[in-house]
Amino acid sequence: MEELDEMLQEDGRGDDDEDAVVAYRRLRRQEMLEKQQGHRFDGIRMITKPEYVDEVSKAAEGVWVVCLLIEEGNVKCMKLMKPMGEVAEQHPNVKFVSIKSTDAVENFPKANLPCVLMYNSGEMKRQLVGLQAWAEEGRNPTVDSVESALRLAGPLRSAKPRSSSDSEDEDDEDEVERGPSAMGRQGRQSG
Repeated sequence: MEELDEMLQEDGRGDDDEDAVVAYRRLRRQEMLEKQQGHRFDGIRMITKPEYVDEVSKAAEGVWVVCLLIEEGNVKCMKLMKPMGEVAEQHPNVKFVSIKSTDAVENFPKANLPCVLMYNSGEMKRQLVGLQAWAEEGRNPTVDSVESALRLAGPLRSAKPRSSSDSEDEDDEDEVERGPSAMGRQGRQSG
């Protein structure tokens, strides 16, 4: 290293090059920190049982994880996946994953599909069970209804609303919501 410094000094470029390297390192370090702090995710990623703990339960501090428990070919799951995928694309700071329900929870009842678990900093904060949690009765979930439910549940609470305002106060942790209650209406159940 000393030889290199001497050669650069003789060449007359030592200090300038050194300043440029220091500036580049500073810039690169700042870019890396911003990327790490930004937690940029891309869409919904299918995970396996061995990945579940690392991807969901051990997510980084401050990161929301939306975990969809699904079954291939289940009509209700498919109805939720499309708008959820679009919401995931629009909110890259939230991690969206999906897993086969019986890989996540052995003997998971098909009657509870789709089921969405929401974690923050490794702790489960909310659980929405069934398709009715994502849209008004008799309707299919839309990007707006999914976004609204996620905003009320927590993962998108700090995200800028696309339409209506977010006026509901923070709820208790580990809450299970079914049906219209997921969108701030009646029928809340604990469990």
